Amino acid sequence: MVLIIALVLMLVVMSEQSPRQGDGTTAPPLAPEPASVEAAPAGAPAAPARMGGELPRIVRQLSAPGQSAPAAKKPGSAAAPGRLQAPDLGSLLGRLEDKVKAEPSNMGNRLLLAQTYNELGLGDKALQEARAARQQDPRHARAKLVLAAILSTRDDPAGLQEAAELLQELTSDSQIKQYLVAMYQGDVAIRQGDHDKALRFWQRALDEMPVSDNRRASIEKRVAELSAKASSSVEG
Repeated sequence: MVLIIALVLMLVVMSEQSPRQGDGTTAPPLAPEPASVEAAPAGAPAAPARMGGELPRIVRQLSAPGQSAPAAKKPGSAAAPGRLQAPDLGSLLGRLEDKVKAEPSNMGNRLLLAQTYNELGLGDKALQEARAARQQDPRHARAKLVLAAILSTRDDPAGLQEAAELLQELTSDSQIKQYLVAMYQGDVAIRQGDHDKALRFWQRALDEMPVSDNRRASIEKRVAELSAKASSSVEG
């Protein structure tokens, strides 16, 4: 996942064109599926994963035809043939931060920065950047989705309620793929302790989610676990 993020940031830094705003779609994964969520203790709700799957989409979105990211080599070491070396993530992240500061009106870069912070576990920075994007354009559909997705990973009742309201607004927005909305609604519901609602939302997401989406296996696992738990409760 670190290599994916580094590649995304490198493409942003190298790109001569401003990135297009996303429409909420997800491309076939260009990298292995993110690491699965650690198993929760017995009886505890399954913790939703972070936004894994968004970054591969942005890689394709930002890649110019014929453009490839150069391999970074460590001093004194030779890269194995055909193997991409991870660039200096800290340096690339800093350069993306500089781009956002230099062009704060570029919504694509700002949302990418928020998502990157979130993938790196920098939740507070991710939330701050997502809120800045939302304040910049309160009606921007993707800004709503990114903010809601970040809030859905945090155990903050007020934030979860805010995420639920944002996602409800997006249920009638044709710019956003509705399986993404349902997926994050399930994430919110499970953190609010409503397992039945989470199960319904995740099942709805699976009904519309492409087979190629690299989050599908994780959601299928959570649906199976909740379904089994519901069945055992009925039998008991």
